[in-house]
Amino acid sequence: MALELLDLPSEILALIFRHLRAYGLYGTLAVSKQWRAVAEPVAYEYARLPLMRRDISNEPWNLPTRTLGLIRKYNQHLAVLLPSYTIRDEVHPGEQLAKRPMRQRIEWLDQALLSRLTRPKSVSIRRGTPLPGGDLKWVGLSTGGNDQYLRISLYDILPVVQTLTVMSNLTFVGIDLRPKDLDQSSGTADAHDCLCKDLGALMRRTRTFYLRLPCICPKLFQAPPNQPHLVPASTEAVINISMGFDDDLVIEHATGCPQTMGGNKSINPASMQEAARAMVEKMPSIKILRIVYHTYPMGDAEAYDAVSKQRYRVSEQSWTEHGTLLEINDSSDSDLFDDVDVFSDST
Repeated sequence: MALELLDLPSEILALIFRHLRAYGLYGTLAVSKQWRAVAEPVAYEYARLPLMRRDISNEPWNLPTRTLGLIRKYNQHLAVLLPSYTIRDEVHPGEQLAKRPMRQRIEWLDQALLSRLTRPKSVSIRRGTPLPGGDLKWVGLSTGGNDQYLRISLYDILPVVQTLTVMSNLTFVGIDLRPKDLDQSSGTADAHDCLCKDLGALMRRTRTFYLRLPCICPKLFQAPPNQPHLVPASTEAVINISMGFDDDLVIEHATGCPQTMGGNKSINPASMQEAARAMVEKMPSIKILRIVYHTYPMGDAEAYDAVSKQRYRVSEQSWTEHGTLLEINDSSDSDLFDDVDVFSDST
């Protein structure tokens, strides 16, 4: 039966294979050489790439040459997963997994894969699934409770952002990283300029752009100085400045970029909203431009749309979704507390 399908037109076969992908298309590639030749291009259209694997032999740079070649040739939708609970490489340099620090892993991702994809349409970079507590030992956690994390600097991601920006067929980018995913040491930050202008250039090149970073500023919405007349392609952008509760932190907003605001200062949602409105005036093509933030004191997630000038209640876990429209009286009163010392004596 499987081989009889090969008599169908290639367009019909592609539709069938895309349907089978959810039911284990990859596992059928051994049916025959003829079947594999037709099914492989569809099987490799989607890929999830953890940058750290439990099995050392399955680490990304140990991929078989043929497999890596198939991903480069056929992949259209790539999800890159950063480690969630891991240890920094410099803490236990003798550990197998510590021999490749995250900086090298990101370099491999950029040079060996992203820059050599031929048909990319969407790329997402986010935290992978947390490991069960009993499995933490494999990443080198000491018995003394050393719970440092193998993190990456935002500035190690810069080459990746620049590579994505020059991909002509890329239509979707999603980057969702929070404080425990990144190394935000002052020494690293001081050595580089703000990344927001590079992220802003990427946002203008893609139709759909989702971003959450623990360090951000209004420069994200400024047109690149060397391309002031660039016609934007973006039609939907959602910028989340709320770090949420999932990191076991007191709920907080992202901090502003040190080069823009100084160190360790939370970004004001109002400043991001104002910059977003200014961007909308220069981008008639954009249909949605949202800033997601949280309210005080309840910590509810809300989204302000700079295009419609409406506010929406959204889910912390599904912050890119449309949400529920809020009436004016239902929206947050957080603006009342901006820059106000509620303990001062007004008499």
